[in-house]
Amino acid sequence: MESQNLILTTERLILRPWMESDAEECFRYAKDPRVGPVAGWPVHTDVDHTRQVIRNILMVPETYAIVPKETGLPVGSISLHFHSDLATADDEAELGYWLGVPCWGRGIMPEAARELIRHAFEDLKLTRLWCGYYDGNVRSRRVQEKLGFRYQWTTENVPVPQMGETRRGHVNLLTREEWMAMQSSGKNDVHPPLSVRKACEADFERIMAIYRYAQEYMIRNGNPTQWGHFYPTGDLIREDIQLGRCLVICGKTEIHGVFALFEGAEPTYEYIEDGHWLNDEPYVTIHRIAGDGQVHGLLKCAVDYCRGLSGNIRIDTHADNKTMQHLIEQNGFIRCGIIYVEDGSPRFAYQRIMS
Repeated sequence: MESQNLILTTERLILRPWMESDAEECFRYAKDPRVGPVAGWPVHTDVDHTRQVIRNILMVPETYAIVPKETGLPVGSISLHFHSDLATADDEAELGYWLGVPCWGRGIMPEAARELIRHAFEDLKLTRLWCGYYDGNVRSRRVQEKLGFRYQWTTENVPVPQMGETRRGHVNLLTREEWMAMQSSGKNDVHPPLSVRKACEADFERIMAIYRYAQEYMIRNGNPTQWGHFYPTGDLIREDIQLGRCLVICGKTEIHGVFALFEGAEPTYEYIEDGHWLNDEPYVTIHRIAGDGQVHGLLKCAVDYCRGLSGNIRIDTHADNKTMQHLIEQNGFIRCGIIYVEDGSPRFAYQRIMS
Protein backbone atom coordinates (compact mmCIF):
# COMPACT_ATOMS: atom_id res chain seq x y z
CA MET A 1 0.00 0.00 0.00
CA GLU A 2 1.49 3.33 -1.10
CA SER A 3 0.01 6.48 0.45
CA GLN A 4 0.28 9.80 -1.33
CA ASN A 5 -1.98 12.81 -1.70
CA LEU A 6 -3.89 13.04 -4.94
CA ILE A 7 -6.70 15.35 -5.97
CA LEU A 8 -10.01 13.53 -5.66
CA THR A 9 -13.29 14.83 -7.03
CA THR A 10 -17.01 14.22 -6.61
CA GLU A 11 -20.05 15.84 -8.21
CA ARG A 12 -19.83 18.88 -5.95
CA LEU A 13 -16.44 18.65 -4.25
CA ILE A 14 -12.69 18.67 -4.73
CA LEU A 15 -10.55 16.91 -2.13
CA ARG A 16 -7.04 18.30 -2.34
CA PRO A 17 -3.95 18.67 -0.11
CA TRP A 18 -3.97 21.47 2.44
CA MET A 19 -1.81 24.56 1.84
CA GLU A 20 -0.59 27.21 4.27
CA SER A 21 -2.49 29.78 2.21
CA ASP A 22 -5.71 28.09 3.39
CA ALA A 23 -5.16 29.41 6.92
CA GLU A 24 -7.67 32.26 6.87
CA GLU A 25 -10.49 30.14 5.43
CA CYS A 26 -9.73 27.28 7.78
CA PHE A 27 -9.75 29.65 10.76
CA ARG A 28 -13.23 30.87 9.80
CA TYR A 29 -14.59 27.44 10.73
CA ALA A 30 -12.04 26.19 13.28
CA LYS A 31 -12.69 29.16 15.60
CA ASP A 32 -16.30 28.01 16.07
CA PRO A 33 -16.67 26.15 19.39
CA ARG A 34 -19.20 23.79 17.79
CA VAL A 35 -16.57 22.27 15.48
CA GLY A 36 -13.36 21.23 17.24
CA PRO A 37 -14.18 20.41 20.88
CA VAL A 38 -16.80 17.77 20.04
CA ALA A 39 -14.16 16.06 17.86
CA GLY A 40 -11.46 16.30 20.52
CA TRP A 41 -9.43 19.38 19.56
CA PRO A 42 -9.58 22.95 20.92
CA VAL A 43 -10.98 26.06 19.27
CA HIS A 44 -8.39 27.86 17.14
CA THR A 45 -7.40 31.18 18.68
CA ASP A 46 -6.11 33.08 15.64
CA VAL A 47 -4.98 32.65 12.03
CA ASP A 48 -1.39 31.96 13.10
CA HIS A 49 -2.62 29.10 15.27
CA THR A 50 -4.50 27.69 12.29
CA ARG A 51 -1.50 28.09 10.02
CA GLN A 52 0.61 26.10 12.48
CA VAL A 53 -2.00 23.34 12.60
CA ILE A 54 -2.06 23.18 8.80
CA ARG A 55 1.72 23.00 8.64
CA ASN A 56 2.20 20.41 11.40
CA ILE A 57 -1.00 18.31 11.30
CA LEU A 58 -2.94 18.74 8.06
CA MET A 59 -0.15 18.86 5.47
CA VAL A 60 0.47 15.11 5.67
CA PRO A 61 -0.25 12.21 3.31
CA GLU A 62 -3.92 11.26 2.86
CA THR A 63 -5.29 14.37 4.57
CA TYR A 64 -7.47 16.48 2.30
CA ALA A 65 -9.14 19.87 2.36
CA ILE A 66 -12.84 19.60 1.44
CA VAL A 67 -13.43 22.23 -1.23
CA PRO A 68 -16.86 22.88 -2.82
CA LYS A 69 -16.45 23.43 -6.55
CA GLU A 70 -18.83 26.40 -6.46
CA THR A 71 -16.52 28.43 -4.18
CA GLY A 72 -13.04 26.91 -4.52
CA LEU A 73 -12.48 27.48 -0.78
CA PRO A 74 -11.92 24.85 1.93
CA VAL A 75 -14.79 24.22 4.37
CA GLY A 76 -13.50 21.19 6.26
CA SER A 77 -11.02 18.34 6.37
CA ILE A 78 -11.06 14.58 5.86
CA SER A 79 -8.24 12.11 6.28
CA LEU A 80 -7.01 8.56 6.54
CA HIS A 81 -4.77 7.94 9.57
CA PHE A 82 -2.40 4.96 9.48
CA HIS A 83 -0.98 3.09 12.47
CA SER A 84 -3.35 4.80 14.89
CA ASP A 85 -4.82 3.40 18.12
CA LEU A 86 -7.54 1.71 16.05
CA ALA A 87 -5.78 0.98 12.74
CA THR A 88 -2.80 -1.12 13.77
CA ALA A 89 -2.22 -3.21 10.63
CA ASP A 90 -0.62 -2.02 7.41
CA ASP A 91 -3.82 -2.63 5.40
CA GLU A 92 -6.04 -0.60 7.74
CA ALA A 93 -6.69 3.10 8.32
CA GLU A 94 -8.80 5.30 10.57
CA LEU A 95 -11.19 7.80 8.97
CA GLY A 96 -11.29 11.28 10.49
CA TYR A 97 -13.16 14.42 9.46
CA TRP A 98 -14.61 17.78 10.45
CA LEU A 99 -16.81 20.31 8.64
CA GLY A 100 -17.60 24.00 9.10
CA VAL A 101 -20.99 24.76 10.62
CA PRO A 102 -22.44 26.67 7.60
CA CYS A 103 -22.06 23.46 5.57
CA TRP A 104 -23.87 21.19 8.01
CA GLY A 105 -27.01 19.51 6.74
CA ARG A 106 -26.05 19.62 3.05
CA GLY A 107 -24.71 16.09 2.65
CA ILE A 108 -21.18 17.38 2.07
CA MET A 109 -19.44 15.13 4.57
CA PRO A 110 -21.07 11.88 3.39
CA GLU A 111 -20.21 12.84 -0.19
CA ALA A 112 -16.57 13.55 0.67
CA ALA A 113 -16.29 10.42 2.81
CA ARG A 114 -17.74 8.15 0.12
CA GLU A 115 -15.01 9.26 -2.27
CA LEU A 116 -12.23 8.86 0.28
CA ILE A 117 -13.57 5.41 1.21
CA ARG A 118 -13.56 4.45 -2.47
CA HIS A 119 -9.98 5.70 -2.71
CA ALA A 120 -9.01 3.70 0.38
CA PHE A 121 -10.44 0.40 -0.84
CA GLU A 122 -9.86 0.69 -4.61
CA ASP A 123 -6.66 2.72 -4.93
CA LEU A 124 -4.85 1.99 -1.65
CA LYS A 125 -6.12 -1.62 -1.45
CA LEU A 126 -6.99 -1.34 2.24
CA THR A 127 -9.13 -4.04 3.81
CA ARG A 128 -10.58 -2.28 6.86
CA LEU A 129 -11.51 1.28 7.81
CA TRP A 130 -12.10 2.26 11.42
CA CYS A 131 -13.99 5.31 12.60
CA GLY A 132 -14.94 6.54 16.06
CA TYR A 133 -16.81 9.32 17.82
CA TYR A 134 -17.13 10.61 21.35
CA ASP A 135 -20.33 10.26 23.32
CA GLY A 136 -22.80 13.00 22.35
CA ASN A 137 -21.40 13.65 18.85
CA VAL A 138 -24.65 12.70 17.15
CA ARG A 139 -23.73 14.26 13.80
CA SER A 140 -20.61 12.15 13.48
CA ARG A 141 -22.49 9.01 14.45
CA ARG A 142 -25.12 9.68 11.77
CA VAL A 143 -22.47 10.21 9.10
CA GLN A 144 -20.87 6.86 9.95
CA GLU A 145 -24.22 5.11 9.88
CA LYS A 146 -24.98 6.55 6.42
CA LEU A 147 -21.62 5.31 5.17
CA GLY A 148 -22.28 1.75 6.32
CA PHE A 149 -19.95 1.54 9.32
CA ARG A 150 -20.96 -1.08 11.92
CA TYR A 151 -20.72 -0.65 15.67
CA GLN A 152 -17.89 -2.59 17.37
CA TRP A 153 -17.43 -1.44 20.96
CA THR A 154 -17.62 1.38 23.51
CA THR A 155 -14.73 2.37 25.77
CA GLU A 156 -14.99 4.38 28.97
CA ASN A 157 -12.45 7.02 30.02
CA VAL A 158 -10.77 7.45 26.64
CA PRO A 159 -7.98 10.07 26.95
CA VAL A 160 -8.54 13.24 24.89
CA PRO A 161 -5.06 14.80 25.19
CA GLN A 162 -5.74 18.08 23.40
CA MET A 163 -8.72 18.79 25.66
CA GLY A 164 -7.07 17.50 28.86
CA GLU A 165 -9.92 15.16 29.75
CA THR A 166 -11.36 11.68 29.27
CA ARG A 167 -14.54 10.75 27.42
CA ARG A 168 -16.70 7.80 26.47
CA GLY A 169 -15.75 6.66 22.94
CA HIS A 170 -17.60 4.54 20.39
CA VAL A 171 -15.86 2.58 17.62
CA ASN A 172 -17.24 1.52 14.21
CA LEU A 173 -15.78 -0.53 11.36
CA LEU A 174 -16.28 -0.86 7.59
CA THR A 175 -14.59 -3.69 5.70
CA ARG A 176 -13.81 -3.77 2.00
CA GLU A 177 -16.19 -6.73 1.54
CA GLU A 178 -19.04 -4.78 3.16
CA TRP A 179 -18.29 -1.72 1.05
CA MET A 180 -18.22 -3.76 -2.17
CA ALA A 181 -21.56 -5.34 -1.26
CA MET A 182 -23.05 -1.85 -0.81
CA GLN A 183 -21.79 -0.78 -4.22
CA SER A 184 -23.34 -3.77 -5.94
CA SER A 185 -26.66 -3.34 -4.13
CA GLY A 186 -26.88 0.41 -4.74
CA LYS A 187 -27.16 1.19 -1.01
CA ASN A 188 -24.49 3.86 -1.29
CA ASP A 189 -26.20 5.71 -4.13
CA VAL A 190 -25.79 9.50 -3.79
CA HIS A 191 -28.96 10.05 -5.85
CA PRO A 192 -31.57 7.87 -4.16
CA PRO A 193 -35.23 7.71 -5.22
CA LEU A 194 -37.23 10.62 -3.84
CA SER A 195 -40.59 10.68 -2.11
CA VAL A 196 -42.83 13.39 -0.63
CA ARG A 197 -44.58 13.46 2.74
CA LYS A 198 -46.07 16.06 5.07
CA ALA A 199 -43.55 17.56 7.47
CA CYS A 200 -43.76 17.13 11.24
CA GLU A 201 -42.25 19.11 14.10
CA ALA A 202 -39.32 16.68 14.32
CA ASP A 203 -38.28 17.79 10.81
CA PHE A 204 -38.01 21.46 11.79
CA GLU A 205 -34.23 21.74 12.30
CA ARG A 206 -33.46 19.90 9.07
CA ILE A 207 -35.95 22.07 7.17
CA MET A 208 -34.37 25.27 8.49
CA ALA A 209 -30.89 23.99 7.57
CA ILE A 210 -32.12 23.50 3.99
CA TYR A 211 -33.53 27.02 3.91
CA ARG A 212 -30.25 28.44 5.24
CA TYR A 213 -28.39 26.67 2.45
CA ALA A 214 -30.87 28.06 -0.12
CA GLN A 215 -30.46 31.58 1.27
CA GLU A 216 -26.68 31.42 0.97
CA TYR A 217 -26.90 29.92 -2.51
CA MET A 218 -29.15 32.73 -3.76
CA ILE A 219 -26.97 35.43 -2.22
CA ARG A 220 -23.84 33.95 -3.80
CA ASN A 221 -25.53 33.71 -7.18
CA GLY A 222 -26.75 37.26 -7.69
CA ASN A 223 -30.10 37.07 -5.87
CA PRO A 224 -29.51 38.71 -2.47
CA THR A 225 -32.94 40.25 -1.92
CA GLN A 226 -35.52 37.51 -2.58
CA TRP A 227 -34.96 35.72 0.73
CA GLY A 228 -31.84 37.34 2.18
CA HIS A 229 -30.82 35.71 5.47
CA PHE A 230 -34.21 35.94 7.15
CA TYR A 231 -36.91 34.40 4.94
CA PRO A 232 -38.67 32.14 5.56
CA THR A 233 -38.78 32.62 9.31
CA GLY A 234 -38.98 29.77 11.76
CA ASP A 235 -42.42 30.93 12.86
CA LEU A 236 -43.68 30.76 9.28
CA ILE A 237 -42.32 27.24 8.80
CA ARG A 238 -43.86 26.07 12.07
CA GLU A 239 -47.18 27.52 10.88
CA ASP A 240 -46.79 25.66 7.57
CA ILE A 241 -46.16 22.43 9.48
CA GLN A 242 -49.12 22.91 11.80
CA LEU A 243 -51.46 23.67 8.89
CA GLY A 244 -50.26 20.63 6.94
CA ARG A 245 -49.00 22.62 3.98
CA CYS A 246 -45.27 22.03 4.53
CA LEU A 247 -44.00 19.02 2.60
CA VAL A 248 -40.57 17.44 2.63
CA ILE A 249 -38.81 15.60 -0.19
CA CYS A 250 -36.98 12.57 1.17
CA GLY A 251 -34.27 10.22 -0.03
CA LYS A 252 -33.51 6.88 1.56
CA THR A 253 -32.20 8.26 4.83
CA GLU A 254 -32.73 12.02 5.02
CA ILE A 255 -34.71 15.03 3.85
CA HIS A 256 -33.26 16.76 0.78
CA GLY A 257 -35.94 19.33 -0.06
CA VAL A 258 -38.94 21.23 1.25
CA PHE A 259 -41.85 23.20 -0.19
CA ALA A 260 -45.19 24.69 0.84
CA LEU A 261 -48.27 23.58 -1.07
CA PHE A 262 -51.33 25.83 -1.12
CA GLU A 263 -54.71 24.65 -2.37
CA GLY A 264 -57.23 27.25 -3.49
CA ALA A 265 -56.91 30.78 -4.85
CA GLU A 266 -53.69 32.65 -4.09
CA PRO A 267 -54.58 36.32 -3.29
CA THR A 268 -51.42 37.72 -4.88
CA TYR A 269 -52.33 35.99 -8.16
CA GLU A 270 -55.61 37.88 -8.63
CA TYR A 271 -53.80 40.68 -10.49
CA ILE A 272 -51.30 39.83 -13.23
CA GLU A 273 -49.68 42.22 -15.69
CA ASP A 274 -47.76 41.79 -18.95
CA GLY A 275 -49.75 38.64 -19.68
CA HIS A 276 -52.50 36.40 -18.37
CA TRP A 277 -53.02 33.04 -16.71
CA LEU A 278 -53.60 30.05 -18.96
CA ASN A 279 -57.04 29.44 -17.44
CA ASP A 280 -59.25 30.35 -14.48
CA GLU A 281 -59.76 26.79 -13.26
CA PRO A 282 -58.98 25.72 -9.64
CA TYR A 283 -55.25 25.27 -9.03
CA VAL A 284 -52.57 24.50 -6.46
CA THR A 285 -49.53 26.68 -5.81
CA ILE A 286 -45.96 25.68 -4.98
CA HIS A 287 -44.25 28.16 -2.64
CA ARG A 288 -40.90 28.26 -0.81
CA ILE A 289 -39.32 25.28 -2.55
CA ALA A 290 -35.69 24.71 -1.56
CA GLY A 291 -33.12 21.91 -1.58
CA ASP A 292 -29.90 20.98 0.15
CA GLY A 293 -27.86 20.90 -3.07
CA GLN A 294 -27.23 17.19 -2.68
CA VAL A 295 -29.67 15.69 -5.21
CA HIS A 296 -31.37 16.71 -8.44
CA GLY A 297 -35.02 16.55 -9.47
CA LEU A 298 -36.65 18.18 -6.43
CA LEU A 299 -39.01 20.42 -8.39
CA LYS A 300 -40.00 17.51 -10.64
CA CYS A 301 -40.75 15.46 -7.54
CA ALA A 302 -42.90 18.28 -6.13
CA VAL A 303 -44.76 18.67 -9.42
CA ASP A 304 -45.42 14.93 -9.62
CA TYR A 305 -46.85 15.06 -6.10
CA CYS A 306 -49.08 18.01 -7.00
CA ARG A 307 -50.38 16.14 -10.00
CA GLY A 308 -52.23 13.83 -7.63
CA LEU A 309 -54.16 16.84 -6.30
CA SER A 310 -54.59 19.01 -9.38
CA GLY A 311 -53.36 19.12 -12.94
CA ASN A 312 -53.34 22.91 -12.70
CA ILE A 313 -50.20 24.20 -10.95
CA ARG A 314 -48.89 27.72 -10.45
CA ILE A 315 -45.55 28.98 -9.14
CA ASP A 316 -43.61 32.26 -9.09
CA THR A 317 -40.02 33.38 -8.60
CA HIS A 318 -37.83 36.47 -8.43
CA ALA A 319 -36.37 38.08 -11.55
CA ASP A 320 -32.86 37.55 -10.16
CA ASN A 321 -33.42 33.86 -9.43
CA LYS A 322 -32.06 32.58 -12.73
CA THR A 323 -31.57 29.05 -11.40
CA MET A 324 -35.22 28.73 -10.42
CA GLN A 325 -36.45 30.24 -13.67
CA HIS A 326 -34.49 27.60 -15.58
CA LEU A 327 -35.82 24.76 -13.42
CA ILE A 328 -39.41 25.99 -13.67
CA GLU A 329 -39.29 26.20 -17.44
CA GLN A 330 -37.44 22.89 -17.64
CA ASN A 331 -40.38 21.32 -15.81
CA GLY A 332 -42.92 22.42 -18.40
CA PHE A 333 -44.24 25.66 -16.89
CA ILE A 334 -45.24 28.59 -19.11
CA ARG A 335 -44.37 32.13 -18.07
CA CYS A 336 -47.67 34.01 -17.86
CA GLY A 337 -46.74 37.50 -16.65
CA ILE A 338 -45.78 39.42 -13.51
CA ILE A 339 -47.52 39.28 -10.13
CA TYR A 340 -46.75 41.23 -6.94
CA VAL A 341 -46.24 39.56 -3.57
CA GLU A 342 -47.42 40.98 -0.25
CA ASP A 343 -44.50 43.41 0.15
CA GLY A 344 -45.20 44.84 -3.32
CA SER A 345 -42.16 43.36 -5.06
CA PRO A 346 -42.64 41.74 -8.48
CA ARG A 347 -42.32 38.06 -9.36
CA PHE A 348 -42.36 36.14 -12.62
CA ALA A 349 -45.52 34.02 -12.63
CA TYR A 350 -45.75 30.57 -14.22
CA GLN A 351 -48.44 27.97 -14.80
CA ARG A 352 -48.50 24.37 -15.96
CA ILE A 353 -51.61 22.49 -17.05
CA MET A 354 -51.28 18.72 -16.89
CA SER A 355 -53.70 16.14 -18.21
